[in-house]
Amino acid sequence: MEMKIEFRNVLDTDRETQLKIRDWRNHDDVRKYLFNTNIITKDEHSNWLLSLKNNDERLYFIAYKNNVPAGVVYPTKIDSTNKSCNLGIYLNPDYFFQGLGCYGYRYQKKSKKVV
Repeated sequence: MEMKIEFRNVLDTDRETQLKIRDWRNHDDVRKYLFNTNIITKDEHSNWLLSLKNNDERLYFIAYKNNVPAGVVYPTKIDSTNKSCNLGIYLNPDYFFQGLGCYGYRYQKKSKKVV
């Protein structure tokens, strides 16, 4: 079966999917590699989602593998003038070691939608 990867802005996804990414982010094997290693509460997650609206310096995309949410790719500190950003990636733990992190990096690097 051919692998189909699609990216959708987290704000354009359903509430269930938005809540799933909090679980992924709080997973021990994901969280230990993030700048903020604290457990994120439901309220903190809801506030974070609200903070993304009308924010041109941070975009979060959910990566779907064959229509199943598989991870998050997020360029931050977006500088359109200099065409640069910081890039973060984390995965649904069910998709570790399948090459999706590399795919997300290549997608963002080629994407003209972000920078």
